[in-house]
Amino acid sequence: MDISSTRVPTDDVIAQHELSAALAAVGVGVWTWSATTGAIRWSPEMCELFGCSAAPPSYEAYLELIYPEDRKRLQAVIEGAMRSASESNVSTSYLVEHRVVLRDGTTRWLEGRGRVFVDAHGGLLSVTGTAADISARKDTEERLRKSEALLRMVSELGSDYVYVADLAKPTLFPEIVAGSFERTTGMLPSDIEARGGWFEVIVPSDRVALANVLPMILDGKPSVNEYRITDSQGQVRWLRDSVRPMRDPITGVVGAVMGSVQDITERKQLEEQLLQAQKLEALARLSGGIAHDFNNLLAVVMGSISLLSERASNDEARACCAAIQEAAERGAELTRSLLVFARRDTGSPRVVNLSDVVRDALPMLVRAVGPHHHVVLEDVEPLSVSIDPGQAQLLLLNLAINARDAMGPGGTIRLSMHELHNVEGSTLPRELSAHAYARLCVTDNGAGIPPEVMPRLFEPFFTTKARGAGTGLGLAACHGIVQHAGGAIHVSSVVGQGSTFSIYLPLSSRQESAPDSARVRHSPGGTERILVVEDEKRLQLVLARALRDRGYSVVHADSAEQALAELENAAFDLILSDVVLPGIDGTELVPMVRQRWPRTAIILMSGYPGTAAVPADILLLSKPFTIDRLAMHVRQALDHAATVSDHARGAH
Repeated sequence: MDISSTRVPTDDVIAQHELSAALAAVGVGVWTWSATTGAIRWSPEMCELFGCSAAPPSYEAYLELIYPEDRKRLQAVIEGAMRSASESNVSTSYLVEHRVVLRDGTTRWLEGRGRVFVDAHGGLLSVTGTAADISARKDTEERLRKSEALLRMVSELGSDYVYVADLAKPTLFPEIVAGSFERTTGMLPSDIEARGGWFEVIVPSDRVALANVLPMILDGKPSVNEYRITDSQGQVRWLRDSVRPMRDPITGVVGAVMGSVQDITERKQLEEQLLQAQKLEALARLSGGIAHDFNNLLAVVMGSISLLSERASNDEARACCAAIQEAAERGAELTRSLLVFARRDTGSPRVVNLSDVVRDALPMLVRAVGPHHHVVLEDVEPLSVSIDPGQAQLLLLNLAINARDAMGPGGTIRLSMHELHNVEGSTLPRELSAHAYARLCVTDNGAGIPPEVMPRLFEPFFTTKARGAGTGLGLAACHGIVQHAGGAIHVSSVVGQGSTFSIYLPLSSRQESAPDSARVRHSPGGTERILVVEDEKRLQLVLARALRDRGYSVVHADSAEQALAELENAAFDLILSDVVLPGIDGTELVPMVRQRWPRTAIILMSGYPGTAAVPADILLLSKPFTIDRLAMHVRQALDHAATVSDHARGAH
């Protein structure tokens, strides 16, 4: 063998082989492009990274391998480096991250590093670069980004669950990444899939609003949405969904969303109760104002018909007067219901045995519901509550009539009552405080109440009965009576099976109050001087005429200021004044009269009880009233004032 002919590798060749081995070991590809010849040289690793054949592609073919959304950005980086090198006459480096599309359609993230070489005049010579697979690093970065976003969302919103949803999926079913989806929605993921996707569990009327939000999300804007879903048990739940778009870190395109969901069902129920309470309060104020004006008109009618009846010369005329009087009294009952609802007619609350009130009302209830329905009293125990007995009976009467109208012939109304404490897990309404309550239930087996009617049940003038069959004031009055007694009224109903009205009244530890003594029923007249203060001219004239017919000397005034002027000119034994007057009102007039004319008796009238603080020793006549009732109280007030005056003189 001719040893001299054997070629020994040079150090450069050895170094080149070692470098190639190192690059292969770390998976880094090397490439070179000659600006003068246009030739491209790739290392084997480059072909492996790009998933192509061993022959290096042309520049155009190379660009085709780049992920479409990254292509222009990659070109811009390389061309920018070339331009910078040419302008500065100095070789320039660049770094770019991009994706490539493999033959099987999958993508791979590469990190490209390059250096542009130029001559002394800035002429382009060549570009040399490397490429390395950074897919694993990118996956780690994306998971870290999502994790950080998740932690921020959980800490900021305290959500029930957090999800990520791919907008490309037709069902939009989210991937739950934190919290409990099942506890919040009442459903399993399999329930969602069985119903056709997340959009299908949303209440239909809420879907349109959510669909309108989608363009805003795709535009990269966050959104907070409140909507309802129907769970697997058919119950409606309110959700608050805070949605944040997720942009691709390279392209900036929104392809997914991260959302934070809270169950706000209880909050929505409280909001609905507050809204209902505010609406009822507004209606109460309106109803009270209507009742005030209507009571003044009824007082004129009732007073005039009393005077006319006294002058009637035959039975037919007296019968007509009686019919008008009955109609006016029915109108007075309606206005009383309005005032009860408006909490202006508070009655005279006293401690009573509620079971005795119920038993006393039973015959009246039986007559009211008629022979084709049954009233059954069951589970009644003695419980003391503070309420006006008459209003308690009105409450029962209205509920019984309401139950009767909901049932067909043969229906049964059941009354029950028991003690209930507000302990954990009890069925007390949430608005009641910790207390012991009497729970009075009125249950029927009628048609039930449709869900859409429930929110309006206690509104005045709202009724589902046929025209002329109801005023819509019965349940409104019930609401007012119970609220004034410090309780609550709640309704449960199943359509086709019946309804239960539950009345909760606070139990009282005080002794049962004695009933009021019987009122004197005769109404004699007298000869004393009376000053009538009433701004309603028609009522003023009726009152003056009625009192004159009973022998009194009467002067009338339109205002408190005019009344004070009359008192300066002459003495009066009694002042009969309305509460609501222009300028100084009736309650303000009382201390002025007592200071200057302490022996003058005072009676106040009002068609709107409860609007002002009336002194406890001043009689308040609620409009409308009969002339006989007026005359009786006038006589009592005059006799009482005379007795007090006699005692005062005797003491001296």
